[in-house]
Amino acid sequence: MSLSVLASTAPQMPVTSVVPLQQNILTSTEAVMHSARDVSICPDSIAKISLSLADNLILRRPTWSQKDYDRHFFDGTETTVQWLFILTSLNFSFWADSEAPTWEVQHKGEAVSGYWALACALKEAQERGVPITDASFLAGIDRNKLKSILGGVGPIPLLDERVHVLQEVGQTLKDLYLGKFTYAIEDAKGSAVKLANIVASQFSTFKDVAQYNDREVVFMKRAQILTADLWGAFRGEEFGSFHDIDHLTIFADYRLPQVLRAMGALVYSDKLSEKIAKLEEFDISSPEEIEIRAATIQAVEAIKSAAAARGVHCTALALDWWLWNLSQKTAYRPEPHHRVRTIFY
Repeated sequence: MSLSVLASTAPQMPVTSVVPLQQNILTSTEAVMHSARDVSICPDSIAKISLSLADNLILRRPTWSQKDYDRHFFDGTETTVQWLFILTSLNFSFWADSEAPTWEVQHKGEAVSGYWALACALKEAQERGVPITDASFLAGIDRNKLKSILGGVGPIPLLDERVHVLQEVGQTLKDLYLGKFTYAIEDAKGSAVKLANIVASQFSTFKDVAQYNDREVVFMKRAQILTADLWGAFRGEEFGSFHDIDHLTIFADYRLPQVLRAMGALVYSDKLSEKIAKLEEFDISSPEEIEIRAATIQAVEAIKSAAAARGVHCTALALDWWLWNLSQKTAYRPEPHHRVRTIFY
């Protein structure tokens, strides 16, 4: 169904306040860094990283690779949009507890883990005819159904929380969008920023904000990555056509700060370094956790600025995809990542 057809059939949306996004992400995380005690940004390393940026990696507008299409469900229709929304709803917390095996699934004879395990499991479920894109099915899903859908070996982190997320997503889709996420895209009117705002304000499990020194800090990792994946999958056309895709910030999680720390861009206090080395878990929205994520966003903004000063213009989206791909390489994991059990990343 085309967006023009959707426009004539879209439900009338209630007037609601929208969670502030882009500017508040930058200003609120910058404020954190002014007060941070355990995380800092190294200007010399920022300069070195900006000098090392390869044009073929950073300057191009990144879209999906063949590997991405192989491991995701894509038929170019509304079903893909709904499937990507469900995938992103569950895109969080893949690391294994100490001494526990990593959750893995088999895909075309290969054992895959982490995000790829989720993507491949949902793709195979879709191809088997499991109604994972049906809002009513999601609203009524239970633990046993989801565990069967995801399958694999090893414990699935936060399985009960994932069930709750899908139930909330399914019910909200039914209540506000006649069961179809494409109506939210239509309501965004071609704006990646507005779509991320809509998702974060209408779906409570996407509202990724924290409190630091009595001030709200905005991250919105999954709401932003959803718009980026729609753009990447549809190559900036149809359901992925956004005029302001370059306005997204980096998607702060636990892998990107690990890479930036390995590069020397992020510097941790001895106390924080020791906690991470001991694999201690941090509470969500603890000061250390907020400082790590805020520094991740601000470090990437600093890399962008340093590169721009040399005439090399890159986006947070391109840098995010570059850093995330580096995070899959052992060389960029010399130290453990910080550990937080959360649905937000």
